[in-house]
Amino acid sequence: MDTYAKALMAYYEGEKNAVMEVHCSLSEPEQQEVSVFFREFAQMPSIEKVALKLCRGTILDVGAGSGIHALELQKRGFDITAMDISQTVVELLKQRGLKNVVQSDFFQYQAQKFDTILLLMNGLGLAQSMDRLPEFFEKLKTLLQPGGQVLFDSSDLIYMFEEEDGSYMIDLNANYYGEVEYRIDFKKERGESFRWLYIDIQNMTDIARQCGFDCTLIEEDEHYHYLARLTHK
Repeated sequence: MDTYAKALMAYYEGEKNAVMEVHCSLSEPEQQEVSVFFREFAQMPSIEKVALKLCRGTILDVGAGSGIHALELQKRGFDITAMDISQTVVELLKQRGLKNVVQSDFFQYQAQKFDTILLLMNGLGLAQSMDRLPEFFEKLKTLLQPGGQVLFDSSDLIYMFEEEDGSYMIDLNANYYGEVEYRIDFKKERGESFRWLYIDIQNMTDIARQCGFDCTLIEEDEHYHYLARLTHK
């Protein structure tokens, strides 16, 4: 993710036209303006606004990135901890004024328990695959206060497999269709490939139940993108 971090830092340091090239295993490469990662609350999509309004108590923002959500919550007076795996991103978060910042891999993080864990901008993808979701849920149990919640958004990528007649062409012998591979290039630097997970709400609900969690759909838009809440039973 170093190229992603470098793109964020370049924008923050004044390169307002910075663009990263995003490669996804399911589509052609796309040009992504870095400015989208620095949007204000008014510019956020409805799903992110609703998620921030539902936050309560002590909060952990996982994969905080440029810090747009953590900064908004800090401004509202919340006890918010921003976590990211990248040292460059952590430095950026500190420069932007966040008070509580930690560098860690989510699965290795050990600290206090939180009332709200935030995983926005498809942050659930850090689970990487369906097979790793049970490990993801076990980690959540160690980080949630009794009665705590996890707010996350994800997308059902089924639309990418739709045929002209309305049917879906999916290889049932392959991995789950929401398991993808990304690479982010910035300027002339080629990033390292990484795995990411998008999951439909029905599968997420079923797996969550098996792992001792309730999953509640909060909001869904017309592009198969949704916001949901996890609570430990």
